[in-house]
Amino acid sequence: MHVYLIEEQLNGQPTGLVKIGKANAPSRRLLELRIGNPRELVIRSAFRCGELAHEVEKAAHQRLGAHSVSGEWFAVSFKQAHACVSAIIREHNEWSRSRPLGKGGEECWEVTIEAPSTPIASAATLERLPPVFDMNDMQKTLRIDRQYARKVSGRWAESGHVEQIGPKPGVYYNLVVDPKASGRYIKEAVKKLIGRPFIGLGSLSLRYHEWTHRIVMIDDIAVLVEPDDGPLPKMKGVSLVPRSQEWFKTIRPRCKNGYEGFPVAPPEFALVEAIMAGSFDGLWKPHSDDIELPWRGDPADALRRVEEAAVILNADLDRVREFVGWVDDFKSAFRTP
Repeated sequence: MHVYLIEEQLNGQPTGLVKIGKANAPSRRLLELRIGNPRELVIRSAFRCGELAHEVEKAAHQRLGAHSVSGEWFAVSFKQAHACVSAIIREHNEWSRSRPLGKGGEECWEVTIEAPSTPIASAATLERLPPVFDMNDMQKTLRIDRQYARKVSGRWAESGHVEQIGPKPGVYYNLVVDPKASGRYIKEAVKKLIGRPFIGLGSLSLRYHEWTHRIVMIDDIAVLVEPDDGPLPKMKGVSLVPRSQEWFKTIRPRCKNGYEGFPVAPPEFALVEAIMAGSFDGLWKPHSDDIELPWRGDPADALRRVEEAAVILNADLDRVREFVGWVDDFKSAFRTP
């Protein structure tokens, strides 16, 4: 166990704050402290004290009590803090050596602690990571192991520097690089989270093609799954719905690469999917009042496209026609000459 002295700096200059603490691995403790601290923290000194670390730390805190700022932080110079701890250790060592043979205690001594080569200061470090990152990005960019990457990312999430993409940790929006990352990098987030082909569907497609102006809080995205695949992961702000390879072969050639650069299903297919969705499918279920055609849209042409999509998807054509029959913009297409 070590007693360490960590100095806070700004632009390489001391701020007048020093932390006196104890840890088995001062360099690892330094990495933890750098999380959420915009200033640079530097290990200036460390003493190997073994089981005496607690007593040395306690004595130093008592002697510098008048300068206490918060917890283990003191408004003193490093020179003052070092002199205090050195005096406590010197007094202990002298007492230990004066005891009869076999009655002395363990001695303490100053040691050199190499500072970590990869600082984990919140803002500065997060700027090195992409707007959406996962554990692999952290390991590769920051050169830290996976266990420590999980610990660091968890602290970033607690401090509000990153936003977890889903309930299961591992993929994050980088709010330091872009405070609005969660609304701008859905494509990257889905790629990181599932790594499979996907297509914008439901409310996302209808909004992109201006077939609705309804603001829906959750976007629908279809994901390619195989018969033996497990359930899809959860994702904040997105409903991931499973679709077969056959479905993808049918829909993908008809898609436009529009919203956030990823493929979006044609509106007629998105509408049919939404109409036919069951209560547990995860898709947005619109009301007829939510649907409208773009300005100058041709109701007859739109109806034809919806009916063709229903046939291609093997949907219930009568049910689809009944729904669109209640949509104001489609009603003229149902009128007989």
